[in-house]
Amino acid sequence: MPRPGSSSQRLNPAAWHPAIVALALLPALVGLAFILWTHSIWEDYLITYRHSENLVLGHGLVYQPGERVHGFTSVINTLLPALPRWFGADLTTALAFYQFCSLGALSVGLAALLRELRARCGYSWSALAGIAVLVAASTKIVAFSSNGQEGGFLVCFLCLGLVGALRLAGAQDWRILGVASAGLLYTRPDSPLYVLILVGIAFTCCDGAFRRLLVPLFKAALLAVVLYLPWFLIAWWYYGSPVPHTIVAKASGNLLIEGSVLKTLLAVSPQFVM
Repeated sequence: MPRPGSSSQRLNPAAWHPAIVALALLPALVGLAFILWTHSIWEDYLITYRHSENLVLGHGLVYQPGERVHGFTSVINTLLPALPRWFGADLTTALAFYQFCSLGALSVGLAALLRELRARCGYSWSALAGIAVLVAASTKIVAFSSNGQEGGFLVCFLCLGLVGALRLAGAQDWRILGVASAGLLYTRPDSPLYVLILVGIAFTCCDGAFRRLLVPLFKAALLAVVLYLPWFLIAWWYYGSPVPHTIVAKASGNLLIEGSVLKTLLAVSPQFVM
């Protein structure tokens, strides 16, 4: 199989074959069937939705008005349902909107990855179909993308991150990896581990030309920081900690260890690794 980014591999505009779109929609269709059959709602979605509702009602992005507790871990999972609520939607409609966005994101990310594997790496149609079937058959991916969790967005940004890692390995584009990394950070607080894995994949696929990756990798990291920094600063100012209090409480039993954000980050980092 040709190496990603080799001179013989040029991006084929015709790679957006209808079959790729059909394969990418397969997990979303399974997720839709899951919704219609189970009507499952993740219990934590009700917690995050209360934050969303209080924000729209003018009480702040909090669970209990007047208490600035960072009680959610996914920014996307909390802010996105606030949009339909802003227009007067109820909980059920807001959930349906979020489910649609989650399954849509899942399909978009998977389509981008399948296209990259077909056009740049020469994967066969049977291999691409196998990937789509594996994703659609994953109980966790389907359930967590359909019941109000952030699974669809996580898989979407991971797929885009893999595309970015392959292109970075060929020294062709660093922007996709930067945007995907920022998206992961907005999706889950343990995303730095996923980003490190993506960087490791890029270095594995670069045919030993490690120095060639340093500048584009720095640019990708800088872009991710620029995109995520606004929320980081807002959370630090609003809640007194950029780390969600739910994570801090589980790790230490206190909101901030000795009042230090740095000590708190160091204390909760082993849980990220686990």
